[in-house]
Amino acid sequence: MELLMNLVGAAIALHIIVLGINYFPKTRAFLRPDALIPNPLSKELWLIAFKSKKWRNKILFTLLVIWAYRLGYYLPLPGVSPKRIQEIISLMYSGGTLPPFTMVVLPGGPLDQCRLFALGIMPFLTACGLLQLIGFVIPPLRRKFYQGQAGFFQVRKLTVWLAYLLAATVGFFSAQWYANFEFQGVRLIPHHTWLTLLIIIISWVGGFSLIFWMANLISRYGIGNGWAVLFGTDILSRLVTNIYWFFHAFYKQQNVQPLLTFFYVLIFGVFIIFLSAVFRWRRYFSVKCGPGEAKFPLDLSWLASYPMSLAQSIVFLPVTLAALTAVPGYQALAYSFLSRGHIMYYALLGLLTVLISRFYMLVLAARPGELGRLFARYGVKVSGLTEGSAISEFLRVKLNKIALLTGGLLFALRILPDIVGRFLSLSNAMLSVFTGISVLIVLGILFDMAAQLRAKIEMEQTGRNTTCDVVPVEIEARVKKCFLESRGIPCTIEPYGFTWGLPVRTAGSYYKLNVEHDRVKDAANLLGDEE
Repeated sequence: MELLMNLVGAAIALHIIVLGINYFPKTRAFLRPDALIPNPLSKELWLIAFKSKKWRNKILFTLLVIWAYRLGYYLPLPGVSPKRIQEIISLMYSGGTLPPFTMVVLPGGPLDQCRLFALGIMPFLTACGLLQLIGFVIPPLRRKFYQGQAGFFQVRKLTVWLAYLLAATVGFFSAQWYANFEFQGVRLIPHHTWLTLLIIIISWVGGFSLIFWMANLISRYGIGNGWAVLFGTDILSRLVTNIYWFFHAFYKQQNVQPLLTFFYVLIFGVFIIFLSAVFRWRRYFSVKCGPGEAKFPLDLSWLASYPMSLAQSIVFLPVTLAALTAVPGYQALAYSFLSRGHIMYYALLGLLTVLISRFYMLVLAARPGELGRLFARYGVKVSGLTEGSAISEFLRVKLNKIALLTGGLLFALRILPDIVGRFLSLSNAMLSVFTGISVLIVLGILFDMAAQLRAKIEMEQTGRNTTCDVVPVEIEARVKKCFLESRGIPCTIEPYGFTWGLPVRTAGSYYKLNVEHDRVKDAANLLGDEE
């Protein structure tokens, strides 16, 4: 009866929210999309792909590389004996509970990382994020993000060097940890020398090099952005594992309550459908370049989950410090007001998520001032505006609305598990899979892959299959496409987007401008003259 009353109360609250939105026309117009991104599971798209031997081979090649990538996770790290790992884990489990050592035996823990591909793609993703944040405080580096194709290749080179440096650094400290790890008299590496440590470091860096090569193979010969595809593979694998353990714990702890199980599966299914619909949302604004007109999109996918992740880290910081200190008054205050489930926790989390979304959108991802100068440089007019400052203000207002809506949706995705857990009396650990961020990333990568496949098919049909320029973000690509077409050079944008896991202007996400082979020099000269 309590569950039924909770569900009725939730339905009434949702109905009131919908009525409130419909009562205010501006709010309704703000939340209503101009159009939806084409469905990535469109039958027509994949029928065209599988009917053509060329696209079918590209898809099969992508799947083959993914299989090889996942296989690398089962290759042991040279210098570390798998038998020793099994022996240590057996000793840990033989004692029953493992509070001090849970982190080293669970998937993703240090002992689970004794694999050749243990670093995965994280050194590259971390390098992309760090370089963009460094560019925020170093103007010469920041300018490289806005210097077209030449600046993009310089940023990409710096990103690769930083990624390898991070891989070597993590390998060095992890090798030291492995060398000193001991449990109940059993050492992970019984007789380690400097040569053993060097082999571990070289093996991890070599494994990252293989992953780098695989990502480039997918980008060049397969379908999608190679880094995004491998990242999505990791997320999907972890998501499937979490779902399995969730239902395992659900049935074990809840004693198989059929009604409760049905409601959870129903909510989870509706949640997936909601994500699929919301993140196909797209807002357009009209532009004019020469005699022609075009529509430019603004997507919710620009920010991925970075604002939410950073906001959570900031909110959890006082609780983390309380766990590390011995001040009773401070501990009681932190646990009482900033722990999960308290109203202050959700208020701070929502506020920080929105503020950080605005920061990423207006400062890091799409600086209105830079975009206004870009529009003015290529003669693109927005709603009759011609001055760069006026265009910048117009874009700032648009991007601000997008940031607010994105921040609000990310916050909603974060608190939804807590709402479901409260209604269905589920523990936080059991609801860890119900965050939605993993599903969001996987769906976003699928959208990006489908968009690239559509572009490749269009390139083959029109003969625009030669690249004349490479830019880091879609809106810049559309400005240049509009400019080229105003000069009589048809152009197709080939997206290698990875905006679902990275801040936008990085080496991991880029867009190619493709024209007919005999127009490449003309297009490159036009773009070069303007820049």
